[in-house]
Amino acid sequence: MGFRLPCILLSIIAALGCCAASARAKPTTTKPSGPTAAQIRKAIAGAERSKMLWATVNVCQTKGKNAAAGGSIGIRGQMPTLGFASTLSMTIQLNRYSAKSKSFVALSYVTAKTTVSPGTFATDLHQDGAVFPFGGPAGLLNATVTFSWTRAGKLLGSTTQQTTAGHRDAAGGHPAHYSAAQCQLG
Repeated sequence: MGFRLPCILLSIIAALGCCAASARAKPTTTKPSGPTAAQIRKAIAGAERSKMLWATVNVCQTKGKNAAAGGSIGIRGQMPTLGFASTLSMTIQLNRYSAKSKSFVALSYVTAKTTVSPGTFATDLHQDGAVFPFGGPAGLLNATVTFSWTRAGKLLGSTTQQTTAGHRDAAGGHPAHYSAAQCQLG
C-alpha cells in the first residue's frame, strides 16, 4: 500500500505532462482566410458603380414660417456591402452655392462635416446620415458624401458622390420619403 500512492501520483503527473506537450504541439489559433486582392478589387468596383449607392437631402426644414430664422438639413446615404465583412462609413461634407464661382463650395466650419458608420456587414444595403442645424439663413446647400469600405483597419476603397433627388427609400425623411439634391435655407 505504501507504493500505491506514489505510483498513482506519478501516473497523474506523467499524464498531465503528456497533455501539456500535446497542447503545445497544436496551433492555438488559425488565421481566418479573407478575400483575395482580386476579389477585393472586383467588389469595390462593383460597389462604386452600383445604382444602389447614393446620397440625398432627406430633410430640408426651415424654422417656422420665417426662413431667415434658419432650420436644418439632413443628409442620408446608402451603400452596398462587398460580399465579405467590411466596415462601412460615410463622410458627409456640406456645401453652399457660391454665386461668385457658380458652383457649390465646401463649408469650412467644423460642424459642416461629419463621419457616420452604419457598421460592419457582409451583405445587404445600409443607410446612415446626419442632420445639421442652422441658426440663421444658410443659402442653397447640398452635400458631398465619401463612401468608404475598410477591413481590419485597412482602407479597401472609397468613392464620392453629390446629393441627388429621387431616392424615395431614404429612411428618416422629413416629410416621409423626401429626397432632394439641394436645400434652400433662408
